[in-house]
Amino acid sequence: MVVSIDKATALKMHDKVKKHWAAERARVEKELARFDLAADRKGELLARLEVLKTTDMALIVSPGQNEIARCRNTAWTSCLIANG
Repeated sequence: MVVSIDKATALKMHDKVKKHWAAERARVEKELARFDLAADRKGELLARLEVLKTTDMALIVSPGQNEIARCRNTAWTSCLIANG
């Protein structure tokens, strides 16, 4: 769980975590494709891949005063889309 000071920071962190999460998943899948992988290591990687595949991520923000104006000032267009 991540708690951020404002919506723009929360959105940045969500995007950053998703990017690194996808990279880790690709790394684990690539390592699983190796032929010389030890059985115990393969088990560890399969368990890690299962966690990477099944973990849900969501960006949850509480409503704030003047939030649309603040989103415009930070140039986060996806924030504007989410807020109507």
